[in-house]
Amino acid sequence: VAGGTTVSLSVLATANAPVSWMCWGEGMFATNFQKAITVTADASGLATVSFQAPDGGKCPMIVASPLCSGTVRLVVTAQPKTYLIPPTP
Repeated sequence: VAGGTTVSLSVLATANAPVSWMCWGEGMFATNFQKAITVTADASGLATVSFQAPDGGKCPMIVASPLCSGTVRLVVTAQPKTYLIPPTP
């Protein structure tokens, strides 16, 4: 993802189940500005969060629900911001 942007991340869980997300490294969840958040999956089981990616780097995450077996592990890779410097006249 582009560094410094907010992206939506989703997992499929049990309908209406609590789903906890935790991230290590840089970045944070845009809703609470923390490195951990618990959301409720919708009626179809989709649990979505908004994640604020850092300006470059990797953000390992783990996602779990007490109503589902196992965990989901993922890594969000953020690209550094690109700054355009106008040419000097």
